Amino acid sequence: MRARRLLLIDNHPQARRALLVHLARVPGIAVAGNTADADEAVSLATVLQPDIILLEPKRLDAIRLARQLREVTPDSRILVYTSYPDLSEKEALLGAGASAYLLKSVDLNTLWAFLADATPLEARPSSNGTRLSSSEPQTDPKR
Repeated sequence: MRARRLLLIDNHPQARRALLVHLARVPGIAVAGNTADADEAVSLATVLQPDIILLEPKRLDAIRLARQLREVTPDSRILVYTSYPDLSEKEALLGAGASAYLLKSVDLNTLWAFLADATPLEARPSSNGTRLSSSEPQTDPKR
C-alpha cells in the first residue's frame, strides 16, 4: 500500500515545523507539501492532489479556503486541526467541504492513527461506540 500524501496548511511557522517533524515519523504518511498561505495551498493542492489536507483554520479565511480545496481536490480528506473549538466555525467548515474537525488537545498518537488509518471516516467507530467526543474527530457523514 502506498503512503497517503498529506498537505499541511498552518500559518504559524513554529507549529508547522513541529508538526512536520512529527509527521515524518508516522508510518503510511508522506508529507507532499506545506504552506502558510491560502493561495499557495490551493495551488499546491491542485498540483499534488493529496489524500489528506491538514488545515489549521486560524488567521486564514478557512471557510473560503475549504471550499476552494474541495473544488480542486474532490477526493481529498480535509481535516481541520485547531486549538480553539468554535461550534459555528466547525459547522461552517464541515458545510464548506471539510471531512473532520479535530482539536489539537487530542494526543498525537490519536492524530497519527487517524491520519494513517485507511478506514473511511464514516465507518470509523467512536471510542464509546456511539458519539464522538470533543477530542475525537468530528466528521461530516457525507464525506
